[in-house]
Amino acid sequence: MKLFLPFIFLISLNSIAQKEKVSLKLSKKHHVYLGHEAVLYLNSKKGDVENLTLKCIECDTIYLDDTLSNSWIITTDSTKRVDISVLDENQNIIRKAKFKVLPVPIPTVYLDRCSEKEIVTEFPMDDYHYRMFLLLDRKYKVNCVLGINDWYVKIDDKVFSGNGSSLSRGVRYYMNMIKKGVILLNINYSDELGVNSLKRRIRFKLK
Repeated sequence: MKLFLPFIFLISLNSIAQKEKVSLKLSKKHHVYLGHEAVLYLNSKKGDVENLTLKCIECDTIYLDDTLSNSWIITTDSTKRVDISVLDENQNIIRKAKFKVLPVPIPTVYLDRCSEKEIVTEFPMDDYHYRMFLLLDRKYKVNCVLGINDWYVKIDDKVFSGNGSSLSRGVRYYMNMIKKGVILLNINYSDELGVNSLKRRIRFKLK
């Protein structure tokens, strides 16, 4: 038994040393978003991370990025946090990290180049120019594909509806006729997680 004690002690010291030299983090200003890919960077002061692996119970997927040897890609449906362990070649845990999971941000509605926060001053009648777009603010570092399924518009007592991103000619004709007012806009849109809806009030004052 006395012969094994120094050996066990050395293994413990080695694990502690590795723990101190290994870090796992997101890149600057990035977060883990519900249902979307996040990239984690594994670094070691020794420089060699090829023998290290990650384990995550709350993750739906977790795999090594083909393009960078020290980056791992994860996705999760957990609505709270993910706990990730770094394992050495002997499957010993040498580092643990926790990351908060954030909901996907609500997008901003754009009517052509005009955001929902601005007053619409132009509304051409041709089909190309007046389309709706949903965009996430650039401060949110998340790749998200957003598509408009259908929409519902009310201006005064007039009601319009349609599918896709293009507003109907009826909406544009009525706005150009009254020149000034408020658009009550309901949109159903899709992302990687399913169908969502939003409501907006957009003011217009056409030239």
